[in-house]
Amino acid sequence: PPCHSSTPRSCTMPFRVSVPMRRPIIEILCTFVELWHQDDRRILRTAVRSFVGIGPEGLTPVVPFRRLCVSLVQGNRDENTGVDEGAAAADAQALFEAGEGQWGTDESIFNQILVTRSYQQLRAVFEAYENMAGHSVEDAIKREFSGAIEEGFKAIVRCVRSKVQYFAKRLHHSMAGLGTNDKTLIRIIVSRSEIDLGDIKEAFQEMYGKSLESWIKEDCEGDLGDLLATLASY
Repeated sequence: PPCHSSTPRSCTMPFRVSVPMRRPIIEILCTFVELWHQDDRRILRTAVRSFVGIGPEGLTPVVPFRRLCVSLVQGNRDENTGVDEGAAAADAQALFEAGEGQWGTDESIFNQILVTRSYQQLRAVFEAYENMAGHSVEDAIKREFSGAIEEGFKAIVRCVRSKVQYFAKRLHHSMAGLGTNDKTLIRIIVSRSEIDLGDIKEAFQEMYGKSLESWIKEDCEGDLGDLLATLASY
């Protein structure tokens, strides 16, 4: 699929602002890195290294999130489509021992496994974890982490389970309630338009009972709404 070179460049600014901007950072790094060219990745590496992360949470809680960003931007995810059930069971055990199985949490183990294993392999890891622990890996992440790093890890898990459902939820969240998050709406529709927007639209319809186009037309007025609805109609 084509790589939207503007996306990594647009990600450089949020690294210098406060924690409320972490959601677009998470979204971009968790879903686009594998599509970028090496030049784009170099731009993001520079941005990540300069990221200070000062916000309402202070500096220290953001450090694990910064490490996650650095790991994601390396683009080191395994591209092998096969599944090793034995390795999946071992990774599930490692995740359990790094979190619920000990006092304190070893964030580096979660980082290593969630960032480097293929999506197919991670699905097997998640299944093995649930069989072993009796609950999902998302529940474990919620118990063991908080703030930006929790959001980052959960975003990876959700993308592994279904990237189109992840984006459908992000689109719905951008329009639900009072007001519209125009930046999120524009970013997702434009950036995914030549990748998987058709699949995202189908997931949106199934999850929320209305088409994405109808949501946009009802939520966005004027030229912007017309333009986004037109893009979403293809």
